[in-house]
Amino acid sequence: MKYGSAARDAIPELKELVTELNTQVKRNEFPGGELNNRRVNAVEGAIAAIEVATEHPPLRTITPAK
Repeated sequence: MKYGSAARDAIPELKELVTELNTQVKRNEFPGGELNNRRVNAVEGAIAAIEVATEHPPLRTITPAK
């Protein structure tokens, strides 16, 4: 979220993550209810924050040490 609008390219993957989290519950790989709601709500909150962000800070990259 702290990357603001620079993170908009990640939104489709975050939406896929929400789908996967809910699918894990359906496959009995993760408990439903409050635990799943917390993690889904966290990702959905990040998506919402990114969608309305107006700041576009520079992205950092991590390069391997030489």
